[in-house]
Amino acid sequence: MIVLDTIFFGERGNGQFGIVALKGNNAKRILFAKEVTTERIEDYKEGVKYLQKEGWIIDAIVGDGKKGFFTAFGDIPVQMCQVHQMRIITRYLTLKPKSEANRELLKIACSLTKIDRKHLLFNSKNGTRSMKNISKNMPLIRKERNDTLTKS
Repeated sequence: MIVLDTIFFGERGNGQFGIVALKGNNAKRILFAKEVTTERIEDYKEGVKYLQKEGWIIDAIVGDGKKGFFTAFGDIPVQMCQVHQMRIITRYLTLKPKSEANRELLKIACSLTKIDRKHLLFNSKNGTRSMKNISKNMPLIRKERNDTLTKS
């Protein structure tokens, strides 16, 4: 498994540059790095192809879930990084949600790293009272023409 991300330095639009980095799950070093000015799927694909050419067997990829990420690597399974998942969740719920349903959803989200697939599927199929309330209390999110997410 490899983990990939782009780290940026400097201020946006003011000489900002970044490093695309691919690291093996068990490696203690970066296996591929490239200086970039923007985060692009093509740079990740270049890194994966380079590692495969060098003889690395990539059985899974973990990344930030950028648009196009989940379909970019063919048959290699991909997963969104749990840190990025939590950032997205807390962006919409905050760390101190006011409604009971949102507090319950945050609790579930925080437990995702400690729960196995079978337990998660069992709970989502049976649904708890709070899970049923979540869909009623969640704000509707839609994509606007300028490709930003807004609440309605």
